[in-house]
Amino acid sequence: MKPDPSLAQRNLFLLHHFHNDVAKALHEHMREQRRRGEIPPYRVEPTPSGLPTLVKINESQRIVLHTRPSPLAPMQAIAQELSRQPPGATLIFSCGLGYLPCALAPLLNRMKVIVLETDYDILLEALRMNDWGAIMPSGNLLLLAGKNAMEEANILISKHGSLLKNGIRFFPGRILLDEETPTFTSLQTIARESQEIFNYRITSNLQVKKGSYAIVAGHAHKELLSVLCEEAGHVNMDARPVLRRPAVTQFVQTPEMWWESLGRPLPAKLLTFTNKAFLPSEWDKMKAFGIRRFLWCYDDPFRATVDDTFFHHLDRIYCFDPFLTKRLQKQSPIPVHFLPEATAFSEGAVGPPPWDIPSTLPVTFVGSTGLQRQDDRLPRLVSSRDPSYLTIRQFVLDALAKDERIHYDELMALPVEFPNFHKSARVVLLEDLATFVVRLHFLAALVNTPAKIFGDQAWLEPALVGDISRIYAGRNLDYLRQTPWVYQNSKININIFNVQCVNAPTVRIFDVMACGGFLLTEYRPFTEELFRIGVELDVFHSHEELREKVIYYLEQEEQRERIARAGQERVMREHRFRHRLPLIFAAE
Repeated sequence: MKPDPSLAQRNLFLLHHFHNDVAKALHEHMREQRRRGEIPPYRVEPTPSGLPTLVKINESQRIVLHTRPSPLAPMQAIAQELSRQPPGATLIFSCGLGYLPCALAPLLNRMKVIVLETDYDILLEALRMNDWGAIMPSGNLLLLAGKNAMEEANILISKHGSLLKNGIRFFPGRILLDEETPTFTSLQTIARESQEIFNYRITSNLQVKKGSYAIVAGHAHKELLSVLCEEAGHVNMDARPVLRRPAVTQFVQTPEMWWESLGRPLPAKLLTFTNKAFLPSEWDKMKAFGIRRFLWCYDDPFRATVDDTFFHHLDRIYCFDPFLTKRLQKQSPIPVHFLPEATAFSEGAVGPPPWDIPSTLPVTFVGSTGLQRQDDRLPRLVSSRDPSYLTIRQFVLDALAKDERIHYDELMALPVEFPNFHKSARVVLLEDLATFVVRLHFLAALVNTPAKIFGDQAWLEPALVGDISRIYAGRNLDYLRQTPWVYQNSKININIFNVQCVNAPTVRIFDVMACGGFLLTEYRPFTEELFRIGVELDVFHSHEELREKVIYYLEQEEQRERIARAGQERVMREHRFRHRLPLIFAAE
């Protein structure tokens, strides 16, 4: 039974629009699968009812994952049963081919539904075989997918007993394998315990603990969040990690959710890296309790809509770039301060390489093309030589030909349109495409050198990057586990800025130097303000200078190591999170 390509395309479009983080992870999984030449272990087969079932091929075994007479009938029976019960929450353990999630579409106006699918291959088959159009846009649907899905479900259920006030029901979305049953049962146990804890806590008073702090981030930055809190501990600050995924925030929306997330007693001050971590009503409740709310913009804040509501729920904003800080200050009714990024690394990795790779790398660049942050539409826009891309490309190349930096305001004013993207994505698209052109320009100088690029799979595509594809290392890096080793063991680390780093160091600057790596970076005026050029790092201004300095420093081992040591000492002394966090939390 063949899937309908147009149905899959519609579902994937909806997934990108309403569950973007899941969509990006699914696309990355598909790209990696194609790169490795892997074949998913699932087959879609017909049943007597005419509807497909899913079969898992496991060595010599064939395991049927939906009942053969009629895969839809048992799921419709579950939906009918739920329609007769009071409103509550429902967790579907594995979406299967999507029969149960889609059968619950009429109930989504009165019920919250969590779809938990750890296997991207099953999710993809579900999007190919069933129409998700009636459920995907609903705010009462939460899709947890991939290797972290089970952990996210555990945190959601254990942390937010308020979600379970009206009860929660658990149903498998397909026939479960024997090894999956204990996990399914454990989720039910966690839910019962969470309800009991919530019933106890709801009767006690909320209190704020003076001198305590909370740092908020999403699940993708869980490990980094732990490092931030450890760094706060080094300067005697009691900081707790708070995991908040924006999709979960929008889904739960109970009056108690904010204090369930923050924990008890409540922190006196809170730092977040996105103002979307909490709902407007939650920010207001924090204010009522006297909790000070700080935002640290680690990326261009104008990638989001900056209006009155952007500032209304905060007490103070910090921004990584002085130029963007001034732009925010012109609009902001609250204090906005420049605060550079910082490193989470304390030293380079020790021990053997994290995978099969030479123990020393001559020249490396670690960074993305920026083309795969959205979906496949952006690579298609570039490869098709879309007029909007060509306009941006010419603008960037003209500036580089004059040895000038990209003028941010002029870039934003370019007369280009992106009809296939939502209008809110315009700043992101302009910045990502301009950065892509800048990186192509400089990296072309390294094609005939022993350089290697670590980053997304778009670096592999000659249609997008030309001859630069020849120096792609074939992999992305795990930020906390693999990147430090590469930085430490590369003779030369290249940095090429995102264009939104108008005059600010990217975190890569600090990370490379913290690991004891030698850094050769694209020039920005700040490099002379924060570091000693030629002593703690070195810079290049042009395509030609980059190539000349790479050739030079490959032969100057003693000078490289001396600069690297001096740079590491400077960063360890001045540019760690333990140096930044007291500046934030000291504010009143």
